Amino acid sequence: MATRKPLEEGKTFEHGPAKFVFVSLIVAVVVMHVVGLAIVMHFT
Repeated sequence: MATRKPLEEGKTFEHGPAKFVFVSLIVAVVVMHVVGLAIVMHFT
């Protein structure tokens, strides 16, 4: 991972994980929101 090609692998390497992180971030926010709502509704 430390020794990867500057341009060719950098482009594909940059694109894939970025999308994965973005999707996982959205999923995490949605899950936290649903859990938060469930807790609020449970205690109200």
